Amino acid sequence: MIETVDQQTGIMLDRLTLTTPGAERVLFRELSAEIAPGSRLLIVGESGNGKSSLIRAVAGLWTQGNGTIARPALSEIMFLPQRPYLALGSLRDQICYPGCSDFADDELREVCTP
Repeated sequence: MIETVDQQTGIMLDRLTLTTPGAERVLFRELSAEIAPGSRLLIVGESGNGKSSLIRAVAGLWTQGNGTIARPALSEIMFLPQRPYLALGSLRDQICYPGCSDFADDELREVCTP
């Protein structure tokens, strides 16, 4: 089973081997990487090589395999899907997704101004 550890900053993969949920297939073996705080990572490759599966493992959705994943608490990181997704609703709902709280109009204008 993959061990997931919350930490303050960055993401670290230590000797991560990931299999499909039923352990039918090994997606990758002994992957180690460190992503510094504030960095961005674009994962590319052919379909079926485990890109989305790696993100599922980092998010704690897939735990079949071995190794350690250290990452900030899920409330502190963002995962972007392969395909754009817009929730039903207003522009305000889109900006505040997934947890729309009571932001003032001025606050929303400020985050939308380049």
